[in-house]
This record gives sequence, structure tokens and C-alpha cells, in this order.
Amino acid sequence: AVHVQFYLTLLDTYLPDPDDRAAAFDAVEEIPSIREKAQFCFKWMDSVEKIERLETKADRRRFLLNLICFAACIEGLFFYG
Repeated sequence: AVHVQFYLTLLDTYLPDPDDRAAAFDAVEEIPSIREKAQFCFKWMDSVEKIERLETKADRRRFLLNLICFAACIEGLFFYG
């Protein structure tokens, strides 16, 4: 939620024109590199939502893989990189 608020504040500050802001949001569909990053993020976010309980070793392994991928790749590389 903090990241979302931060990005919205950046958009409001640097792109006050609603048309420019809409173009920034459309980048996820229009710019191939951004679209690929978004697809990567959605893949891992969707797979986390499908995990209901960590009952088996495979469940825990999948959760850990999702957590590492999300924390390291998405938060680490995409947000800070």
C-alpha cells in the first residue's frame, strides 16, 4: 500500500495532466519491456493467492519460492533498480 501511494503521489506531482497520467498507466500495455515485467509480477502474485495452507513440504517450498521471487525480484530489482 505504501508503494502504491508513493507512485500515485509521483504521478500527481510529475504528471498533473490527466491525459499524460493515463498514458503512464497505459505503458503496461503499450511498452513491451514494461508489459513483460508486469506479466512476470502477475504470475508470481497470482500463484501466491492460490496458496491457502502450508500443509505439505511442496506447499511450503512453493510459498518460499514465491516469497523470494517477489521480495528479491519484484521489490528489489523492479522497485529499487
